[in-house]
Amino acid sequence: MHSSKALSLVNSALTHSAQGSNPVASSCYTKPPYSYVQLIMQAILSSPDKQLTLSDIYAYISRHFPFYRATGKGWQVWNM
Repeated sequence: MHSSKALSLVNSALTHSAQGSNPVASSCYTKPPYSYVQLIMQAILSSPDKQLTLSDIYAYISRHFPFYRATGKGWQVWNM
């Protein structure tokens, strides 16, 4: 059950970091104040089974954060 507690802590941190921000007042094209890890965790925590495919994670991020919709697929590319 350690993973459940860890997910709860991450969710709490994400909630607190989002407080005070006004998504309506910010531009759709402003990059969200979250790291990619935080965006991925938000997506995973939002799913009923707490697991998503990579495609589902991309869909969640694009749907909830217009910045990533507007930038096209370039943000999804992994450069090594």
